[in-house]
Amino acid sequence: MSNDLPHRRNSLRYPDHDYSSAGAVFVTICLHDRQELFGHIRKDDSCLSQYGEFALQRWEQIPDRFNGVGLDEFIIMPDHMYGILWFGTSTEYDPPDCSDVVKWFKVVV
Repeated sequence: MSNDLPHRRNSLRYPDHDYSSAGAVFVTICLHDRQELFGHIRKDDSCLSQYGEFALQRWEQIPDRFNGVGLDEFIIMPDHMYGILWFGTSTEYDPPDCSDVVKWFKVVV
């Protein structure tokens, strides 16, 4: 049986919110097919693989790469990661938005 229905994704954005304003954004980034390439869990601790360590290094480079973006809490799991990004931490004229940062992170990792 074929599923010819178009894929519909509901927006999680608030319709009247100004997303270009300063504030924090919680992001979740999942690996393709949820492959456990970033490491494994041992005794409730996340043990990073070389790929996980690489992702960690790139995540920590975000404030250097994007002026006006700061890091808060984050965790790298075997098949995904969570993080909080702060936008508007400087008075830069044309600050990046969340999609710019996430795209860069995905490309370099």
